[in-house]
Amino acid sequence: WSENLRWSTANRYLFNISLIAAVVFIADQITKIWALKALSPVTKTSIIGDLVQFTLIFNEGGAFSTKLGSTYFYTFASIAVMIIVVIVLY
Repeated sequence: WSENLRWSTANRYLFNISLIAAVVFIADQITKIWALKALSPVTKTSIIGDLVQFTLIFNEGGAFSTKLGSTYFYTFASIAVMIIVVIVLY
């Protein structure tokens, strides 16, 4: 790196946090796609005998099916939290 392109500790920290967030987001999307293709509702799919079983279930509420409000409520709440996190990180 040249002198002008050196990253500060804060920049490296933000990059690492962003990278971790991106990896978690991608892994989440991949597992959701897999679940929709491989699992069926109500039927248990054994992964490791009776020890690990998956069942396809759709969450119709917000976090943990709380149903605190409409989809718009959760969308705006998520956006607000993300803005706060970005402000705090920077």
